[in-house]
Amino acid sequence: RAAASKLCTQDVDTALEGAADMVLVLKNTSAPICVHIAQRASSLGIPVFFEASCEGLSALEEASAQGIEFIYADSDTFENYTGIHTRDVEHCLKCCLAVEQKVKSHFYIIRIKNRGLFVYDGKFYNIVSATDLSEAYVKCGFADIEVAALASEYLVSEDIVRSCRVAEIADKIARQSATVRIPSREIIENFALENDIDL
Repeated sequence: RAAASKLCTQDVDTALEGAADMVLVLKNTSAPICVHIAQRASSLGIPVFFEASCEGLSALEEASAQGIEFIYADSDTFENYTGIHTRDVEHCLKCCLAVEQKVKSHFYIIRIKNRGLFVYDGKFYNIVSATDLSEAYVKCGFADIEVAALASEYLVSEDIVRSCRVAEIADKIARQSATVRIPSREIIENFALENDIDL
């Protein structure tokens, strides 16, 4: 996250000169860099995955950014940006619809604190229940693990619900082991099998 806050446009352009499969933009990336990434990656046909902040969403809205694969954020970010509280399914949907009117994306994903992920694709919504998440999620900063696992899995499977389940499992494993890295696919699939979780 520290590196993300110090990115400049030259860093972005240099990184995208290679054969990038995707771009994952973390929450503390500055608003101008969020816009530059979205525009540059879109021109190259590279999917962009945003862990959004209010500032980033506002900048993307102003720039009418295109090519965004998913916007992921915690409920506080979505609520602050839209003014709609995510207290239940109906309000989560209203919140996503409000964001959709301002920033175009294939998917909108709300991390509802310790209750799981709410996913909206422009037509349908789904709720991926948390794997016994606790308030440790908020305190320990494992959001990077979850959003990175989500983007990585989606790049392979192109199944957003499976990707959310994988992200939830990766987050839980990382917190249990206090290791800030994405667990391997084998570890995640074994965890799912042992805990009777249908991926």
